[in-house]
Amino acid sequence: MNNLLSSENFELGIKFVLLPKNYDPDLLLDSNLKEQLNKLLDNPLNIEQLIEKYLEKYNYSQNIDEKFKGSKILKNLLSTVANKDLKKILNDYFLFLVYMIFLNVILLVIILFLQYYLYLI
Repeated sequence: MNNLLSSENFELGIKFVLLPKNYDPDLLLDSNLKEQLNKLLDNPLNIEQLIEKYLEKYNYSQNIDEKFKGSKILKNLLSTVANKDLKKILNDYFLFLVYMIFLNVILLVIILFLQYYLYLI
């Protein structure tokens, strides 16, 4: 066990793999997509990357229902974390990402406004 923990490649924790919509691992294997499955398994996501993927998918959507769905999924995921310290870290991380997305949207609006204003001059 000590050798395992001292290895540079050892990572403790849960990893996630996002499968293509309507596919499970068996279906990927049966449909000659084994190489794609192996590629996904070779590059699993940690919890932060999973949250970022959901934020990309749902928060950048123009559809308010999609945004609500994404928020609900993430809140549900975070509510299942039993460790209070980990839950706080993940909640803070989630809020930070939402805040950064909000700032990016504001900056984009300002840039578009300035471009429009400069175009009028």
